[in-house]
This record gives sequence, structure tokens and C-alpha cells, in this order.
Amino acid sequence: MASVHDAAGAIIERLGTVDNMKLQKLLFFAQGWSLAWRGVPMFDDNLEAWKKGPVVDSVYQTYKRHKWYPISEPVRGDPSKLSDDERHMLTAVLDCYVRLNGRELSDITHDNPAWATSWSRRPHPKRSR
Repeated sequence: MASVHDAAGAIIERLGTVDNMKLQKLLFFAQGWSLAWRGVPMFDDNLEAWKKGPVVDSVYQTYKRHKWYPISEPVRGDPSKLSDDERHMLTAVLDCYVRLNGRELSDITHDNPAWATSWSRRPHPKRSR
């Protein structure tokens, strides 16, 4: 199993540049597709329900210095650690969502029951695991 940073690195390498919000939402979709398609998670890290959609906190912390500016190279992780199956699945996710920006992806995640349920049960006013 790849780490979340391996997956994030693969997304950044494939897209060339991506902002943190779009990266976060693509990780959410990669995790969901992996569970649906392969029956196993893409990575072990938890996703949290934040106001603007799902976030993997460790990835957010790694790239938060970029703010809304594009991330052009991975800081952590090794995309070559993805298995062929993981890479194939991630390619399908990116092909599906690449044309959407972070805000559009955030809007889609808000319609997802996984985010909506977690958000409605949050103990913290701005986020929930």
C-alpha cells in the first residue's frame, strides 16, 4: 500500500502543478475509488471533514505554505512506490476530475454522504475526523 504522500506526489507529478485544495479533494476521490474499485484503501491516513471538504491533515501541513499557489513538485513521498494497480486507479481518478478546480471539487465533496455525515457530527467547529 502506498502512503498518502506517495499518492500526493504521484498526483503532483502527473498534473505538473496543483493547488492544495485540489490535491486534497483528489486524494479523497482516490481513497473512495480505491475502496470501491479495489476493496482496499489507497492509504492509511484518515480524511477529516473540514469546512471546504475532506482533508488529509499531514498532506495539508506539508503543503500549507503554498496557500492557494500551485505546488509544482512533491515535498515528501515517492510516487514510484505506487503499485501498477494503484497507479492505474489513480490515473482513472485524475482523468475523471482533472478539468475541475479545487472549488468545484469541494462542491462535489459536499454532496458526498461520507463528508456530509462527518461534518454534521463534528465536535470541533471547523473540522471533524
